[in-house]
Amino acid sequence: MYTHPDHARRGIGRLILDRSEAAAKARGFTGLEMAATEAGRPFYARCGYRVENKFFDDKGGVPVPLYTMIKTI
Repeated sequence: MYTHPDHARRGIGRLILDRSEAAAKARGFTGLEMAATEAGRPFYARCGYRVENKFFDDKGGVPVPLYTMIKTI
């Protein structure tokens, strides 16, 4: 999920995440997992996710650090 820079820091990402988590919980999910970029990691940490591991996506030629983040809902 990305928020256009003109609309960042207005609660849009949090709203999307909250609604996604609520929909997952309503369908019986008890946990969530995602891959977050370095820029997104602090946001997801503030939303209750924790880093499970770090890995690199090197499919584009330049390794990009990513974090598997998990949360119990």
